[in-house]
Amino acid sequence: MIIRGEQVRALKDALVGRFEDELVLHLRDFAPALCRQHDEASVREIVRAGVRRATAIGLTRRAPIRLWLEMQFSLGSDFDSDPQLPWAAASLIDASQHPLGCAEALYAASGDYFDAVAGPDNQYMVEALRRAVDVPLGEFTRLSNADAFIARMASIYPQKVAYVGHAALRAVFRTAIDSAARYDVAPGGAPLIAGLMFAFGHGAVGDPLYPWVRSTLSDGSASADRGVSRLHERAVAYAKAVVRHLRSKG
Repeated sequence: MIIRGEQVRALKDALVGRFEDELVLHLRDFAPALCRQHDEASVREIVRAGVRRATAIGLTRRAPIRLWLEMQFSLGSDFDSDPQLPWAAASLIDASQHPLGCAEALYAASGDYFDAVAGPDNQYMVEALRRAVDVPLGEFTRLSNADAFIARMASIYPQKVAYVGHAALRAVFRTAIDSAARYDVAPGGAPLIAGLMFAFGHGAVGDPLYPWVRSTLSDGSASADRGVSRLHERAVAYAKAVVRHLRSKG
């Protein structure tokens, strides 16, 4: 039997499609609160984009690609360049030459991070989210400099601040100021954006996992207080959904 080129391509496409289906199902189970923010097509496109990024740096096998997507759904789509997570970039530096070794290093480093930051049964993270949703918007808008921002984040999530370090959080605060200027956000909005970056990763403003961040900043209302208020409301609603999910697991 002769297998023609188009048949080989069709077989490869079928295998890729099956793997994509498996990833979508896995991620809906892995991060249900996040996936519920998206329809099927959106989750699938995020998966495809993640697979492209993983394979572009040399992670071409199934397990490393799955790990990459788990990291994105846990830490943000740009986790590999986040100053809060230098261990991620360090783990992946030789991915094109040693993909399996880098994936193992990423898995080990992320385990250390989650143990220290999320805590047993995600206890530290749940406690931090509960504290965060009780912070009124006015407190965020009064955080006028990086030191004030860091001090407030330390009162909300001390374990993460201790692990990430002040230098990384100052870099996040600077990125938030730049994003606020780019979207012409109302005065006081930058600290809220910094808080979202602290929670969802430094790329939160453009992260397809959190499209409501960009859409709220881009709809023309961000320059007014009501736009910042809506961004805060949406962040609180999502944080509450995560807490409900984590509590149901416990």
